Formats: sequence, structure tokens, C-alpha cells
Amino acid sequence: MTRTVRTVTLLLLGAIAGCGSNALQAQDMAAKGPDLSAAPDMTAKTCGDIIMCLLGAGGGGGGGLTTCISRASPVGGRQGTGLAGCGASCLKAGDGGMPSQTQVGVCLLQNCSSQLSACQGLKL
Repeated sequence: MTRTVRTVTLLLLGAIAGCGSNALQAQDMAAKGPDLSAAPDMTAKTCGDIIMCLLGAGGGGGGGLTTCISRASPVGGRQGTGLAGCGASCLKAGDGGMPSQTQVGVCLLQNCSSQLSACQGLKL
């Protein structure tokens, strides 16, 4: 027998002999760990989350908006900044003072109704 044939034969015999053994048993390499797909701190913010953050920050101006839209979904970010931008015009009272909550609410309903209805996750 040639050296190549002998080597191939020995490899095949070794493979056949190992078939009944547990020594070379295949292992599942996929790690079974905790499901992190729905971790609460990893979920993207919705428009409602952004607006509630802004209300909690007292409007906060540009810095408050930047903080509130961090980690927002692209859709949530667009909806939230759209509603915040529209709502900012409602914060100016005609007499130069601060408008009442009722005046702001009426202004939002009259001027920002499409942004309000599109804002996912907003619970009023």
C-alpha cells in the first residue's frame, strides 16, 4: 500500500471507530443566556416618553430637548421634536406673560392636532 492510501485508511478507520463514542460529540455553540431583547433600559423612547420628559423638565429649552430625545427611536424623535416645536409657539402669551395651562392646552388642540394625534405613546 502506498503511504497516501495507508494514511487515508487509518483516518477513515479512526473516524468510524469514533462514531460510537461520546468523545467527539457535537456541542451546541449558541450560548443560552438571558433574553435581553426587552430590557427596559434598552428600549427606545417614544414620542410620549419625550413629551413627558420635557414636561418633567419644565420645557428645559434646547438642553432639555437634547436630553429628552437621547436614545429615542427615529420615529419617536421626529414625532417628539415636531410636537415640541409646535407646542413651543403655544408658550407665548399675547400679553408677554406665561399662558395658563388651559390656554396652552387649547392652543395645542387648535394648532398642533396632527402632531398630537401622531405622537405614539402619549397618554393624556
